Amino acid sequence: MDKEEVKNRIDFNNIQVKVWKSEFIPDQEEDYLVDFEGNFIYPLSPLDMKLIEKIKDLEARILELEKGV
Repeated sequence: MDKEEVKNRIDFNNIQVKVWKSEFIPDQEEDYLVDFEGNFIYPLSPLDMKLIEKIKDLEARILELEKGV
């Protein structure tokens, strides 16, 4: 998958938790960006999650400013 295809498939509003099950260790959970088909594309770190929240806040502020003009 090339960069442009990944950019088109990613939706920052579609973040899901993937659970890794194992007999020997407790279940591990990871946050992932999910595409429109339900494929887990990119694992997210806590820093990534914080950046996505800030991006969403900035997008909302931009929309407010555009409505005010």
